[in-house]
Amino acid sequence: MGNGAQKTHLRRMNAGLAATALSAAALWLSMPHASAHDVVVDSNPADGAVVEEFPETIVLEFSGEPREGFNTVAVTDSNGRTVFDAEPVLDGRMLTVEVPDGLDTPDGAYSLGYQITSSDGHATRGGLEFIVGDESDAEGSTNSGSNADSKSTETDESADNADESGGIGAASIIIAIGAVAAALAVIVLLIQKRKRFDN
Repeated sequence: MGNGAQKTHLRRMNAGLAATALSAAALWLSMPHASAHDVVVDSNPADGAVVEEFPETIVLEFSGEPREGFNTVAVTDSNGRTVFDAEPVLDGRMLTVEVPDGLDTPDGAYSLGYQITSSDGHATRGGLEFIVGDESDAEGSTNSGSNADSKSTETDESADNADESGGIGAASIIIAIGAVAAALAVIVLLIQKRKRFDN
């Protein structure tokens, strides 16, 4: 192979390697980095339901299968008083809690909060509300207190998701920077090699 042919071959090889390195960097930059947590898809009582009596059993059905351990369900009244809390029984996507006997559960608004270990391994919190008796029992100050508890739960969950998303985003940036740096290093080495060959 002549000297001119060797130079042409080297240029093509360099261009191919550079394109491959840049493509790898672009792939890392474009890859989605997201994590889906399990959410409640059905429940008894349902969110916003009006029931005649306080439920004897609470059931939460999730979009995925929560993991065993660190799963908790708690119910509070409109004044923020904890009516009861318990560790639910896990069966696939279903979490079940038997409500203890002898609780003080007058008519009014209640908030049900939960914390589970999601199927993706992250701690996930959420909640729902229900009313015992007539809707009129939950109006006025009692309803305001219930809404405040619900907003607090939503805020905590949003903060947790923001922390997790921030951590994932930081990792993605670090990986992307590393990929770009590697691509640039390859290009620099190819340029230096070409200069030495030309000399």
